Amino acid sequence: MSRIKKECDIIDPGKVYSGFEALSVQELSEYESTAFHFTHISTGLELFHLHNNDRENLFAFVFRTPPDDDTGVAHILEHSVLCGSERFPVKDPFVLLLKGSLHTFLNAFTFPDKTVYPASSMVEKDFYNLMVVYGDAVFFPLLKREVLMQEGQHLEYRRPGEQDGRFERVGVVYNEMKGALASAETLVGTWSFRSLFPDTPYGFESGGNPLKIPDLTYKGLSSFFHKYYHPSNCRIFIYGNIPTKKHLLFLQENLLSSFNRQQISSEIPLQPRWTEPRTIIKTFPVGKEESPAGKSSIVLNWLIGTATDPLKMLSMEVLNEILLGNAGSPLRQALIKSGLGEDISPASGLDTELKEMVFSVGLRGTDPYQQQAIEFKILDTLKDVAETGFEKELLDPALQRIEFRHREIRRGGSPYALQLLWSSLRGWLHNTTPEVTLEFERWLKVLKNRIDEDKNYLVDLLIKNFLENPHRSTIVIKPDPEQSERGQRKEESLLKQVEANLSVEEKQGLIADNRKLLDYQNTPDGLEELNKVPMLNIQDLPAEVEIIPTSRVDFGGDVGCYFHDLSTRRIVYLDLVFATHGLEKQDSLLLPLLSRALCGCGLAGIPYGEVARTLALYSGGFTAGLDAGSVVGREEVREQIIFRLKTLKGKLIPALKTVKDLLLGADFSDLDRLKDILLNQRNALKVSMILGSR
Repeated sequence: MSRIKKECDIIDPGKVYSGFEALSVQELSEYESTAFHFTHISTGLELFHLHNNDRENLFAFVFRTPPDDDTGVAHILEHSVLCGSERFPVKDPFVLLLKGSLHTFLNAFTFPDKTVYPASSMVEKDFYNLMVVYGDAVFFPLLKREVLMQEGQHLEYRRPGEQDGRFERVGVVYNEMKGALASAETLVGTWSFRSLFPDTPYGFESGGNPLKIPDLTYKGLSSFFHKYYHPSNCRIFIYGNIPTKKHLLFLQENLLSSFNRQQISSEIPLQPRWTEPRTIIKTFPVGKEESPAGKSSIVLNWLIGTATDPLKMLSMEVLNEILLGNAGSPLRQALIKSGLGEDISPASGLDTELKEMVFSVGLRGTDPYQQQAIEFKILDTLKDVAETGFEKELLDPALQRIEFRHREIRRGGSPYALQLLWSSLRGWLHNTTPEVTLEFERWLKVLKNRIDEDKNYLVDLLIKNFLENPHRSTIVIKPDPEQSERGQRKEESLLKQVEANLSVEEKQGLIADNRKLLDYQNTPDGLEELNKVPMLNIQDLPAEVEIIPTSRVDFGGDVGCYFHDLSTRRIVYLDLVFATHGLEKQDSLLLPLLSRALCGCGLAGIPYGEVARTLALYSGGFTAGLDAGSVVGREEVREQIIFRLKTLKGKLIPALKTVKDLLLGADFSDLDRLKDILLNQRNALKVSMILGSR
């Protein structure tokens, strides 16, 4: 979609606009955008705007917030700043925005090295309402003591007001992290990178360790805020069609004019390199009656190098895709066929969200005694791959899938701009410009040329970063039937110790503090305060509803095809829908397995690995899912199975042929493959149930 430059778009590098100096202006054609990069003269705040024709405008306030302990101060502060600010002194403006806004996204995130506050809307007035409320929250929060008690933790008697009762510790983040760190998958995900960074802020639990959260004081929370939540440590990312100059003026007039520059040290140091690998063992609770057999995860992790080098990062993405990207990938296939575990650990893959990249691979559904065998299988497979090199049948699908992934406008329930935000922060947060890690097509050409010129380029990269890299950790996450009871006893003991050390006056003070908290929570916001939170009026809404272009071609009978002509960067999305409501109940129960098997099995005479590589070569993905819903205007429930294919326009025909072959001739005779699919499905369901229970 072409962009017509208006006078309000014209910005010259070196000139000042509403207190912001323009650092650079660059056309990013792959995103159909113009990138404007600014610094706020008075504070040093940096702003990056991807200006384009997209009506879904997004902003994000971003702060580097490296932790120096396990108290979860960054996480608790993320919760706390959204509990009232100077201009909007209500207890939960976030909830009010959820009710009175047409936002398309509204959230906040704590990462191991940063805290991010993004929001988006397709209505300009709403966008600025969100921006001023979020901006006031991060720069001018009230940070009441009651908020730390509520969002962090506090002690209270189980029978309120009774000093002879029993203490308990409660709090939003405290309870959240108790649940999170009792999950095997969470432990695997966090220790996969934490184990590699013991000498940096990445070695701490940024979300907070429940044993350490009580150590956070109000002074500590306030000090962390004043240290990091300042425009001099802030980056603002903006995306969409609202003119750049309008953003600059709004921010200067509403949020930034009262600040001066501060010297803030928030840079993440590099991890000193090891000379030999290490092993980390962690446990998670299971029921005392449960057998611990087959419930462990064992994962190998490598520290690769900085994520700010776009060529190396892209090269490692290609290596990751070759090794693990599909069912036919050599490392994935070797681990699954080894029988050493049930399936690949979800932590497996390349992590580019930290200052330095991490590559992880391992198995779940295994046992601790398999550690040496799993390490040997992974390292031995990598040696075999290095010796045989990367044939065209492995390299071409990997390059194709990486190109597809970067080209695709991915949403997944959130704005596409959010993906661009994460890409820009990889470099921008670590002292390069945001464009460096946003650009893709330029670096893909460089990579392809490098591979053509040096056939051993990727093999040498594999050898250097995996086989000859001693900065490697093995994490063993195993079940402990005694852990829950032991942890409960320890918590009770600590609470009794705290209670025993309190004087009568201190106990009375604790009761008084809890009464203040209850009064704070139970006292409704005043009408005057509520009216300060901006809401949309009917006149703020667009007069016309966007119409998605739709046409239909009938193929006879009840079969037809709906076409939607939209801008998709030459990607074709195809849904094949089959009604299933006529099936018997026992047959319907097999549909989840059938849907996965049809997308993951082989064909007659062609093993599933080869079919997976063919799909990777010609498509960006072939998946299936079940759907059920009511029909508008009828008392009828419609059940269906939907197969989804996405592919580049030029590869539609071979992609469709492969899908047709699978739907009409999938080979289910490979029982080992069906077992792998079933175990993967079972484990995914178990994880989703655990996450859904929080």
